[in-house]
Amino acid sequence: SLFTLLAAWQWLPPRPDATVEWEPYSVAAIERAAAAGKPVIIDFFAEWCGPCHELDRRVFGNKEVAAALDRFVRLRADLTDQN
Repeated sequence: SLFTLLAAWQWLPPRPDATVEWEPYSVAAIERAAAAGKPVIIDFFAEWCGPCHELDRRVFGNKEVAAALDRFVRLRADLTDQN
């Protein structure tokens, strides 16, 4: 039915309209940011983490959020391999 189709369409993941470029997390990256006097944001991410992918699509894929993150040194701590 049309209602089912519309309900399913609403739950489809949004298409990102921006991309945030992340630098791999490292102590050296934090030290460089501190030396430059820049704020840091760290995203803890894992390939197996569904909410992490949702955050990428719905939040970091938003052009206003991506633009606001430009003033930060953006680091991503990849926790995919827990060893």
